[in-house]
Amino acid sequence: MSLRETLDIPGVNDAFVLSCLSEGLRVDGRGLLARRSLSVKFRRGADAAGAELHLGDTRVSAVVAGELTQPFPDRPNEGFLTFAVEFSALGAPGFEAGRPPPEALEICRYIERSIRESNAIDLEALAVVQGERVWSLRCDVVVLDHGGNLRDACSVAAMAALQHYRQPAVDVDDASRRVTVKHPDQEEPSPLPLHHIPYSVTFALIRAEDGEVAYVYDPELAEEHVAQGTLTFSLNKHREVCTLHFPGGLAVTKETLLEAADVAATKATELHDAVQRGLELADEDFKARQLERLRKSAPDQIGAEAPLEGLAQGAEALSHLGYDDLHVTGTLRKEAEKTPEEDAGMAALLQSLERAADLTEARANAPPAPANGSSKPKPKPKPKSIPEPKSKPKPKPKPKPKARIEDDSEDEEETMQLDST
Repeated sequence: MSLRETLDIPGVNDAFVLSCLSEGLRVDGRGLLARRSLSVKFRRGADAAGAELHLGDTRVSAVVAGELTQPFPDRPNEGFLTFAVEFSALGAPGFEAGRPPPEALEICRYIERSIRESNAIDLEALAVVQGERVWSLRCDVVVLDHGGNLRDACSVAAMAALQHYRQPAVDVDDASRRVTVKHPDQEEPSPLPLHHIPYSVTFALIRAEDGEVAYVYDPELAEEHVAQGTLTFSLNKHREVCTLHFPGGLAVTKETLLEAADVAATKATELHDAVQRGLELADEDFKARQLERLRKSAPDQIGAEAPLEGLAQGAEALSHLGYDDLHVTGTLRKEAEKTPEEDAGMAALLQSLERAADLTEARANAPPAPANGSSKPKPKPKPKSIPEPKSKPKPKPKPKPKARIEDDSEDEEETMQLDST
């Protein structure tokens, strides 16, 4: 059972939707080749980046993260790029938690064909150490709200997240071949190596009453419910077709296919421009917030001559500095600005301190010099003994009662008499 069969859309009459489309109208008031409102929210961290796409009532989130791993033995110079699509249980009534439905696997396979298999990203540029360390990128796409046209929404969200992701800089030790990943504050990360940027354009195929096949761009949920088939193009801004996805359901003529391809090329260019504007604004906002954070974390850059004038003077002292001046801490900057004369003076000072410490230790361990020319050293005075505190006198034992003494004497007399006998 397909996804469109499991979704029950209340309040929507299929006959009404078909009658509107036959007259060149749509339920939401758009034209047949008009797109719903599109907005993308970007976010970026130290090791991941994400994009949340709103296409009408459809909402999709895509997150890209990377890690270092070992390459395949037969491809030691290629990194990895994997995709995963998940339907949130709250996205639509027909979605269930757990194993992804076949539609999610179909969309994931389509994204792989559109982006990875079209060589949109240079996988060889993801290699760090040949045969030992390469970057492995993973793009997780989650459908949050299903309002129609999930294929385009998931594909555009994944491509936008990949463009917003920044690959961290690395430092490779030549001796041990150890790879160290640097924080973005230490060194500016670089964008992914992209050969081209494909965008997805989907049409819903509907047979009219006169028998002709009409194609509708960016179908919503009600239009997908009455459509007899779909046709999806993946194109870049150069009007190059990267992928054609036609799962069937309704036959189309060659003329209809070429007309749809021409419209798809125009729509792909519009998508490219819209996403690029959002990426530029997101990069500017990210750099502004990063610069503000670095300025707050570098108070030693404020003038030391008058540290009590307030924060205004510190802001003026930092106003001429750019990101290249502030992307490292103040301590590293000061060490980098030291002259050779300062290094030599510091080394001489450390040597003199070590000699002084050795001389002090030698004097402390040497025996004292003899007095009045005698060879015998003076005996060390004995330490005075501290008198012990006087103990309290012990109490005298109490005398035993006389009756006890008389009994003992009688016993002794009887014993002597027995011995004499």
